[in-house]
Amino acid sequence: QLPDLRIEDFQWRETPSGILAFRRGEGFECLVNLSESPCPLELGGRRVLLASGPLPGSLLPPDTAAWLQTTGGEGSESIARSGAREGAPGGADRSRG
Repeated sequence: QLPDLRIEDFQWRETPSGILAFRRGEGFECLVNLSESPCPLELGGRRVLLASGPLPGSLLPPDTAAWLQTTGGEGSESIARSGAREGAPGGADRSRG
């Protein structure tokens, strides 16, 4: 029922430090909060398909992932607005081991 999960189109999204986000096609997005603080989760027309824990209010708690079905055009822009950095997903410096 989710054809975008069957295609190879995969794109990392720019996000603030501690947040990973990727998109499959125009209809599916995954957000993971690896930080120690909750981050805003503005759905903006997207709907939560599955979450790895409770989503209180409109927040993505630490150590929680949310899989979203998008309407095609909405991305993780709501999270990215809160301080996206260029580079590796989640703004992490992957050069350190």
